[in-house]
Order: sequence, then C-alpha cells, then structure tokens
Amino acid sequence: MGVYVPPGYSPPFQVVDDSHHGAWIIITGALGLVVSLVSFLIRLYVRLVLSPPFAYDDFVLLGATIFAVVQSSLLFCAVSHGFGTAIDLLQHDQVYNIQTLVTISDILYLITIYVSKCCVVGIHLRLTPQKLHNRISWATLALCTAWIITSVFIIAINCELNRPWKGAGGQCVNLLKRWQFIVAMDILTEILLFGLAVTLLAGLFMPLKRKLPIGFAFFFRLPLVIFSILHIYALNQKISSPDPTLAVVEPILWAQVELNYALVACSVFCLRPFMAAVSTNYGTAGDTNLESGSASRTPKDHSSSSKSGTRGLPSVVDGRERWRVSRLGSEESGTPKAGPINSSIELVERDGSVPIECSGGRMFIRKDVQYTIEFDRRS
Repeated sequence: MGVYVPPGYSPPFQVVDDSHHGAWIIITGALGLVVSLVSFLIRLYVRLVLSPPFAYDDFVLLGATIFAVVQSSLLFCAVSHGFGTAIDLLQHDQVYNIQTLVTISDILYLITIYVSKCCVVGIHLRLTPQKLHNRISWATLALCTAWIITSVFIIAINCELNRPWKGAGGQCVNLLKRWQFIVAMDILTEILLFGLAVTLLAGLFMPLKRKLPIGFAFFFRLPLVIFSILHIYALNQKISSPDPTLAVVEPILWAQVELNYALVACSVFCLRPFMAAVSTNYGTAGDTNLESGSASRTPKDHSSSSKSGTRGLPSVVDGRERWRVSRLGSEESGTPKAGPINSSIELVERDGSVPIECSGGRMFIRKDVQYTIEFDRRS
C-alpha cells in the first residue's frame, strides 16, 4: 500500500521510513556522480586550455567516468523498481528486476574501480623512465587485471544471478567470503599503488617539505582503503538479514562513495594548474602560461663591488636563488695587476622542482640547475 497523500498535495519522489531507504541511494549516488563529473570537467578544461594535449590516462579516466555514469543509472533504475524497499512490499517480478540491475551495477562498480587503478598506473608510467619502477607498475597493473577478471566471475557465476533472490545463504553460498576476497584484493592493489608513489618520491633529491605537496596527489587515494573496509563491514552486518532489498542499501552506499572518490582522486593531479589559473592574475584564467610554475626566465645581471678577498653574495631574482663569488686581483691600494684582475662565478638555481601536474605528454618531475661563468677583464 502506498503512502497516504492528502488532497491537493503531490506524492513525494521517494519515501523515507523504516521500510523505504531508496532515497538514500539516490542522494548518495547523485551527489557522488556530480562531484565526479565536475572533477572530470576540471581535468578536461586543463587539457583543452591550460596543458594540452591529451594523454592516454585521460582517455582511461574518460572510460571510468562512463562506466560510473552507467552504473549509477542502473542503481537509480533499480530504486525505481523498488530497490531499498522492504521485500514484503514488492512483487516477484520487481525482485527479479532489482536483482538483475543490482548485479550488473556491482560488476560495473568493480570495473570502474579497476579502470581508475589503470589511470593511476598510467600516471606512474609517464612520470619516470626508470625501468625497475615501470616494471613494478606493469606488474601491479597485471595483478589488478587478474583481480577484476576473478571478481566478475565470482559475482556473476552461480551466485547472485540465481532465481529467486533469497537472503544470506539462500542461493549464493559463501557470499560474504566472496566479497571479502574481492575487497581484500582491492585493498592490496591500493597499497601497492601507494608503495609505488613512496618509492618514486624517495628517489627525488629535494627537501621533505617539497615532497609532501607532490606526494599529496598520490596519497589522496588512501581513503579508498577506509571506504573498502566500511563496505565489507556493512555487508558483514547485513548479510544475515532476511530482507535483502532493504538490508543491502548500506553496503551499496559505501560502494558508491568509494567509486566516486576513486574518480575524483584521478583528477587531483590536474588541480594545481587549475587553481593557479582561477586564483591568481585576475582575468587570465585561460592563460596557457599558467600551466606550470617553472617558466624559464633569464634574470638581469646585478653589479656588485667588493674589496679584495672572496665572499658570497646571495640574492633572489625571479624566484631563483643566486650566489656570486667574486675574487678581485687588485690590492687595497688600487694598483692593478697584469692579467685578469676580476673574475666571478655565478651559480643560479631555479626555485624548487616542477611538481607533479597534469601536463600532457610533458608530465615529469624535474630539478634544473643552471651555471653561469662570467669573466670581466680590465685593460
């Protein structure tokens, strides 16, 4: 029986009570999908305006976003058929349709997580030419591929597609153990990706305070481990419920949070040029010169005088540090000597390193040191 609606009022889009939780899925899925699409549009803007051209990991992320949109659409369709409603209030054909839609959405959820991992591996492969690091990255990708193939077969074969959909041990034997294996492998691959980032940063010769902003882009995926644990914990709490269409809502919510967070984490690498474009130089959000903070500029020479001896003169010009060491060959009396009496060696170091950012085929971590040797001769 439906909800009573007084005369002159329209029925609610979704009812929220002890027997109806479908609205939770719609709110969580829609909000997460909006955030994911916004982050993808930011990355698209960076690629088109600030840092072209497109790279292969951009197309991988596009595929993951498409899978996420289809997966969320299937969940919304399942809610329209009664998913999130107590099973006693549903007809047999409704339960059949819900089971099919939820099973397909679970498969697409895993595929989306897998494709997001491929995107991160692609970023690792573009960051460094080290053969050992690239081999480990390819090995991690192979493990992720084996994980997704196994997970799809675990879910789709002789388990959730049995009819009719019954609760915890009705048709799918060891359902919890199946999902525990899937989530455990998911967490393992995320830890491996985190280890790749740590190894990459450990090989950089720069201060720790400069490594942290770079590492943040990689470490941003770590909360996925927490969401995976909450997903399997909620499933463990609800697995014994005799009302699967209502009890499975909470695990689905955590799965949606994990899925959309994984997509957002893939676009964090492009936030630096975007924030630089919209937060500085008023009216120049589309300036292509803002794609990185490492534009090379030649500083003007600054003349300096010194007494006899050797001394260092530090200064900062155009965001770079300079050290000038001058040696004068004249005595304090001012009597010149034969040969070069004034020579200077100037060390110019560019400010810091180019951080990780979304810069197409030119994505790299680099530290440049420029040396300028000047000789001044007096006649």
